[in-house]
Amino acid sequence: MHDLLLLTICSSIYGLLLIFVTGIPGYPYWMWKINYQESLPFIKAYRQNSLPSDSDEMRRIRAAARENQIYVSMGYSEIDMASLHLAQVMISPTGDIINHRRKIKPTHVERLIFGDGAGDTFESVVDTDIGRIGQLNCWENMNPFLKAMNASAGEQVITCLTTWGTVTNRSRSMSPPGLFTPIRTP
Repeated sequence: MHDLLLLTICSSIYGLLLIFVTGIPGYPYWMWKINYQESLPFIKAYRQNSLPSDSDEMRRIRAAARENQIYVSMGYSEIDMASLHLAQVMISPTGDIINHRRKIKPTHVERLIFGDGAGDTFESVVDTDIGRIGQLNCWENMNPFLKAMNASAGEQVITCLTTWGTVTNRSRSMSPPGLFTPIRTP
């Protein structure tokens, strides 16, 4: 019921709900902190909680978007056969998936868990009645080629929800200056 309440609140204000990069099941931050051998039990649990695109859970999210007549831009860990992908979908107010894409190349340590996107992943801007909405995944927003591609596709609304503010080291934040308040780690 909480998901429907959240969708109702967002629909009455903006008509667009953004669910960050890996909102389902969450970003696997632990992969940056432990070695591969130590991560194996975490990877198993993460795979079990990742979302197939044709799942009952995805149908519930699509139904909630339809019932509330809003767009949903959602990032999630997609399980497809034997691979995990950093995926995004754009769901229309009719509950249809109008864009599905995967991160082209997972960043650094992410490659231990996530596979690469395919060529259709370059289609990342969709035309809607609230503007041309673009979707890139986290650090893809720092890639000049991908940003230029979205700009040339007429992107008007940028849906960039990231975890940059939490990825830091002792000496400096990995966040672009002035965009996020970093959380320092010991």
